[in-house]
Amino acid sequence: WTTFLCFMEQNRGVYRFTDSRIIFSGHGRSAFSGRTDIEIAYEDIESIQKCCVGPLIRFVPCGIKVTLKDGKVHYLSVTKRKEIMELIQSRIS
Repeated sequence: WTTFLCFMEQNRGVYRFTDSRIIFSGHGRSAFSGRTDIEIAYEDIESIQKCCVGPLIRFVPCGIKVTLKDGKVHYLSVTKRKEIMELIQSRIS
């Protein structure tokens, strides 16, 4: 998800979880933020927590808020949130 003014825009794509990082490969370009490929090293993650996602009102309970040690925040929208959170937590612990 990216933010433009007060709106959230969902970036569609594919997540890959390797031994050392989370890789998101976006499908195409985001209207507001351009290319949407990101990589997050597990060693850079400060914390993760459940969150809701949505375009204006965040009400869909499938989000993971990833806070990095440098203060940046990424919101992941995934299915099987519990399993993915357990995977990430095992890699950052």
